[in-house]
Amino acid sequence: MKQRADGRWRKSKVINGKLMYFYSLEPTEKRAEKDIERQIIKAFTIPTEEERKKKFSAVAEEWEAVKREELPEATWAKAYKAAYTRVKEYFESFFIDDIQPKDIDLFMSGLKRLKYSLKNVQTHKCVLNMIFNYAFLNNYVKSNFIPYIKLPSGLTKKPRKMPSDEEMKVATTNYEGEDFLFYFLAYTGLRISEACALTDKDFDLKSNRININKKIVWLGNRPNVVNQPKTSAGARNVPLLNAVAEKMPKFKGYLFSRDGGKTPLTKSQLAHMIERYQKRHNVSATPHQLRHAFATFAVEAELNIKETQYILGHSDIHTTMNIYAEITDKKQAELAEKLNKHKY
Repeated sequence: MKQRADGRWRKSKVINGKLMYFYSLEPTEKRAEKDIERQIIKAFTIPTEEERKKKFSAVAEEWEAVKREELPEATWAKAYKAAYTRVKEYFESFFIDDIQPKDIDLFMSGLKRLKYSLKNVQTHKCVLNMIFNYAFLNNYVKSNFIPYIKLPSGLTKKPRKMPSDEEMKVATTNYEGEDFLFYFLAYTGLRISEACALTDKDFDLKSNRININKKIVWLGNRPNVVNQPKTSAGARNVPLLNAVAEKMPKFKGYLFSRDGGKTPLTKSQLAHMIERYQKRHNVSATPHQLRHAFATFAVEAELNIKETQYILGHSDIHTTMNIYAEITDKKQAELAEKLNKHKY
């Protein structure tokens, strides 16, 4: 048993195959031990029908406490917080075991009416699934039906927009000062969160490799370094192309920084850099669009799907295949145009 910085005593125990955390505000370890033992006995006791009736919001808060112990604060804030808050508010007045599939379907349909994207709705379903799974393991509900709920049809995907040829020319010919960030992204295909986390220790100039092992997650304006990539596939070594190595500025600490490498860019500093770049060159290309452009560059360089997937750090090969399909469609259209112009 450990005492946290906030004064609470904490003890963990596996119950029904689930790791659970118990807390006590008692002032001494001995009293806290007794308090937590009482909580554990209660957790093992099958509740009566009346005791089992719990509000969804209460169960959600229990799940939140467990989930936040498992995740870095920055990951919780970015991945789950908004969806969790919305789900909890919507079902606040419901007893959790009274919630029916039609209630979940109505909630999902409401997200569609509010123009939420496919990915966003999937996140809400994911949060609901985790809460209901927690409720099932703790005997608050008899089953978890969330995985069987279908998402509304016609949810929109945010379209990938490729930079124009003119925008790519700007990105690949300007590298002085702040322009180097966009030049770097165009020739590496990194996520902006990965690029902003790079330090001089991540570059192997002898073998021309960049070690991707962390990312920046912004909590509000504040940058937080998370020592793991977006996915397990995100940990990788990507090529440091000659075009980048030859233009690399001398630096120590963070490559992209406003204080000589001591700290990474804040959210507002990055936003202002992007805004200045777009105004300076009269373009609208974003860092993510440059990443998509690099994927096209990789395909045109005849890298296969697995090679492209590795460099981009996609955990799901279907993401890479979708990019391939877009590029292939474009090439087919260009091929047809050439044939139409040709005369026997």
